[in-house]
Amino acid sequence: MPRSVRKPFLRSATMSREDTKSTVAPPARDGGIDAFRYAMAVLVIGIHILPPVAVGPDRPFGLPGWAVVIDIICRCAVPFFFIASGYYFRPERGVWSNLTRPVVRIAPIYLVWYAVYLVAASRVSGKLPEHWRLLMTIDGGPAFHLWFLPALVFGLVTLTVTLALGGRMLAIAVAVLLAVLGPFLADYHTLVGLARYPPHLDDFKRQLAAPAFVVIGYLFRGTQSPRGSTAFALCALAIAAMFVERYTVIRIVGNTAIGDAESLLSVFPYGASVFNLARALNTTALAERLRSLGKISLAVYLIHVIFIWMFRDTVDTSPWQFVSLGATVAVSSTLAALLAIRVPLLRRFVT
Repeated sequence: MPRSVRKPFLRSATMSREDTKSTVAPPARDGGIDAFRYAMAVLVIGIHILPPVAVGPDRPFGLPGWAVVIDIICRCAVPFFFIASGYYFRPERGVWSNLTRPVVRIAPIYLVWYAVYLVAASRVSGKLPEHWRLLMTIDGGPAFHLWFLPALVFGLVTLTVTLALGGRMLAIAVAVLLAVLGPFLADYHTLVGLARYPPHLDDFKRQLAAPAFVVIGYLFRGTQSPRGSTAFALCALAIAAMFVERYTVIRIVGNTAIGDAESLLSVFPYGASVFNLARALNTTALAERLRSLGKISLAVYLIHVIFIWMFRDTVDTSPWQFVSLGATVAVSSTLAALLAIRVPLLRRFVT
């Protein structure tokens, strides 16, 4: 990811002028966060190789039971990266720098990988979209996972603008409003009298959630991380909330169109609790040994879908096929990422 964003997959790309005097810099040693960045990239692989969602009498959660567990556990991954970007957000850079920096750093990465996946998709049956829409210019096109990059720019720019115009309270208010328009209405629209979620919002519901995650990370700046035991307990509670909320949305609210857990409200405290767990482990010996893997997290994220296309034989995977394919894709993506960051011409587009 962009050098400025390099630490939050990628360490945060932009910053605003808000609270320059009182802002406390994040810890100098972030072994836990760095190690978790790689772990989160691997969890993204897990999400992308799950069998397709199909809600029915035998599958009220849209997936087989074992896949529901994995899907929910893995849903902290992308929120973690957004939160990390907010955590490393540096207001002292100034508004203009924080507005332009993420665009300058992230846009080339997005465009290069968009082109890579266009070429790859043209050689794999069924991967090129049948109908092209304007949205696909910022949603990855055939590479669905690339949506994260424009969404990160949106989250960071939104934080910068709102901090500059009205400080933290405005940043929080705007983030909450966007999250309500996106994740809340997506799953709970029937509760507010909407027969169906507006299609134009459905296209952007993930992007609309991005500022809230970024703001969460920003608010963590200068705060003390919880003890490890407390952090583990909060993660467990958040995972339980994810299960309960998914069940509630499908069985009680009656929204059987839900495809996954990425838009559920519980994913916000879940992502925050996992990020705090990483902070709690920052100075542990294991985190220090694994922290170097954090530098390949973006490369793993960008590359892994190509290996899924290469190695996947069937979409409706069994538990054993899931483990086998996941291990194959994770190892292949890691090796390719280690190679890519060592090639000067490629490094700019994978870190």
